[in-house]
Amino acid sequence: MQKDFSLAIIFMDKMVFQADKPLKIFGTAEKDLNIKISLLDRDYEFNIKKGEFCVDLPSLPVIKMGFTVKVSGGNTNYEIKDCLVGDVFICAGQSNMAFIVNDCININQVPNNLIRSFEVPKRPYYGLEDKPGWEFLNNYQWLIADSDNIKWFSAIGYLVASSLQKEKDIPIGILSLNMGDTTVFAWIDEVTLGENKRLKYILDNYYEEIKKFKTEKEYDDYFNQQLPLLYQFYGLLDEGVRLGLSSEDAHRRAFEKVPNPYLPMGPKNQNRPCGLFDTMVKRVIPYQAKAILYYQGENDKLNYEVYKEAMDTFTLSWRKSFQSELPIIITQIAGYEYVEVDPLAVSYLRREQAKFLNVEEQKYVITAVDCGERYDIHPHDKNEVARRFVGILNEFVYHTGSNSLSPMYDSHQLIGDKLVIKVKNNQLPLKCIDKNCCFTVITKTGKVKEAKIYQLLEQEIVILLEEEIVELRYAFSNYPELFIYTENDLPLLPFQIKFQ
Repeated sequence: MQKDFSLAIIFMDKMVFQADKPLKIFGTAEKDLNIKISLLDRDYEFNIKKGEFCVDLPSLPVIKMGFTVKVSGGNTNYEIKDCLVGDVFICAGQSNMAFIVNDCININQVPNNLIRSFEVPKRPYYGLEDKPGWEFLNNYQWLIADSDNIKWFSAIGYLVASSLQKEKDIPIGILSLNMGDTTVFAWIDEVTLGENKRLKYILDNYYEEIKKFKTEKEYDDYFNQQLPLLYQFYGLLDEGVRLGLSSEDAHRRAFEKVPNPYLPMGPKNQNRPCGLFDTMVKRVIPYQAKAILYYQGENDKLNYEVYKEAMDTFTLSWRKSFQSELPIIITQIAGYEYVEVDPLAVSYLRREQAKFLNVEEQKYVITAVDCGERYDIHPHDKNEVARRFVGILNEFVYHTGSNSLSPMYDSHQLIGDKLVIKVKNNQLPLKCIDKNCCFTVITKTGKVKEAKIYQLLEQEIVILLEEEIVELRYAFSNYPELFIYTENDLPLLPFQIKFQ
């Protein structure tokens, strides 16, 4: 018998509600009906209409003892057991956010009933969960951080949750909403993306691309032909890394065996504009949370010219969809020897990621540039990235910390043969962790040289120039070495100065 209504997939035993925000109960009704919600000795009744519904209950304080929520109406009854109330963090992005504890190093796995995680099924397109071999997409549940489950948590999510739970002594929920090998445009809703005149071309290009296929069957046949080749290509890349090959050599080896591993753009491509918003994000909105932790960008290195605009649009989309002005922290992507791209494309992407920072608008940036592995796009130690997320949360969300932002370039002045660079955002003194401490400069004759630091002051860097230059770079490469840090071990963000 068909249910009269269904709750969204996130409403399951062991869930964590966000404290001090309206408790939103949402789902889909098959007809107009009256529903009753009971929790903590209180009853609420609502008349809901056929279709998607969302009702608001009063906010709750932190609750560390499990309780039951009952929702009933018509022929349908839900009983959601062992619920908690605390802080919920949306851990979103690509594979480095999805990277699980079991694949990482240096993580102390400590069981904790007050840390829980819900992973939204990674569904590239509708109907995939009904295909043989993909039934696991229907096995979603809240997991308690016990000895059996911690290994499946997002590593960054677990490390952040573990640190905050210990500090704040409250339940922490992780809403894991991520998928590897994805672009930011896949995570934005279509209305918001289409309203941005500078980004609308993304949608226009998509609709032109799918016109190449005359029928749905023609597209499906080509997609099904390419999918095994893509898996084979990824397998060869992983094999190359295990063999100790450089990123470039691993890619060259994979392309020799699989020259064309690419999926056709279309309704089954996980990177189609707005696709993952429709198949994943919509399933859990407007669940309330404390903040968004976002680690993505590797797939947008060629979109660097519009990436800052895209992230602003992403933020607008998610804040509107989750019905909350959520603070968002994004991650400047890690160092890695990318291949087959403009050597400066990754640096330009990081530059645009740094521009996203706007404290007044609750938009923050951490960096993972110095946390990378030269030949593996997935660094296996996530501790430092998690520490930086926690620092931002403590200062700007919990208001208990300070100097959590990495210093970044502010201004410069030429005084004789000295270049004085001022930094901002972190008030702690700078230090150099490398005896060399050289910046890269390009002279008027086009020569690439090194320029040593003459003096390092609290918020200033003085560089001695031996000749006139047209450009200065700091950590401006795929896999750079960062050597200027604050006293609390936050690195100066990469930057570039061009002189007229």
